[in-house]
Amino acid sequence: MKPNSLYVAAVFLTLSALSVGSCRGDQAPEPFVSRGATPVEGLPVLAELGVESEGEEWGKVFHWPLDAVFSGEEIRVLDSSPPWVRVFSKNGRFSKALVGHGEGPGEMKLPYSLRATDDGGSLIAHSGGIEQVDGEGRSVFSAPGDRYWSRGVAEACDGQVFTLSVRPGEVGAPGLLMRIDRVGGQWDTIAVFDTIRLQASLRRRSASFLRGGDRGVLLYPEEMNRHRLVWVDCDGTVFREFPISPLGPPQRTGAPPVGERRPGRFAVKPAEPPFPGGMVEVGGQVIWATLRHEQTEEGVINRETVLTTLGPTPKSLKVEGWYQLFDSDQHGLVLVGNADGELPSVLLVDGKALLEQIEKAGTADVGFDQR
Repeated sequence: MKPNSLYVAAVFLTLSALSVGSCRGDQAPEPFVSRGATPVEGLPVLAELGVESEGEEWGKVFHWPLDAVFSGEEIRVLDSSPPWVRVFSKNGRFSKALVGHGEGPGEMKLPYSLRATDDGGSLIAHSGGIEQVDGEGRSVFSAPGDRYWSRGVAEACDGQVFTLSVRPGEVGAPGLLMRIDRVGGQWDTIAVFDTIRLQASLRRRSASFLRGGDRGVLLYPEEMNRHRLVWVDCDGTVFREFPISPLGPPQRTGAPPVGERRPGRFAVKPAEPPFPGGMVEVGGQVIWATLRHEQTEEGVINRETVLTTLGPTPKSLKVEGWYQLFDSDQHGLVLVGNADGELPSVLLVDGKALLEQIEKAGTADVGFDQR
């Protein structure tokens, strides 16, 4: 059974509202155009998830993919509507849905990011803390996060759990890299970064900014005054930095408009492009995504994603539209979130071929500072 017209209309209206909110002004943007950029059809896409014409309805159309990971031969997608985790095969076929809405074991109210564990489970950062579930969605481990807001979670350093967090409501709050004790659920700070930008906070186009590995974690710390990715070892020491191009103004809070000022009320000024679009690692090479836009004198919004290899000589490839980098696996496959389609989906991409395409595109011209 195909999605009914009301369901498709609801998804389209949701995407339209998000597109308006991400641009300057109150008017809806004109059709998207990108000058000198590669169309997504020109990328080495192997499969598209979320567009099935058969099977359960939630396997056909996502509400909004928040994150996606590889787990063995499975692909798991974290969606913005329950059941939160949808499982697919690598050929794009929907298999099952896990993790419901609620407050019980293995349930949550508002998830943010998803990472796979070595034993075939999933770690999920959500509004109530950190939850680990097994391959069938059963709760394995919970770490309540009443004092912290997790911006991402990952398993690294022989099964340890790490999270990038911030203390909610604290003015000028720094980003905190924390290690979570699986036995007692205690959160211990191992590294402190600059004031967090809130560049991507509360945005449905936010990718998870934490990746685990044997030598530590790779993260985008969202620092207000520094533009970088960092590798941090298992003890919290930064051992490598990657400069990235500056992003747009972060979110800011302040008094609401005159006439709406009541106790406890505040207004949020949305962040502006360029937005962070996530990162993956393919064959030891880090690829970083930046979501940019430009409004022409005619009022046309040009959207593009800049995919950049980080290192001594960065190379960049511009892609039409906005896409997020979610995850990569040991075979060089990459999961990419489509943030611009009428019906959002997740793309399975040949990462090695993508890396070659970026390398052939030329030297980066997006304002990188290599000092």
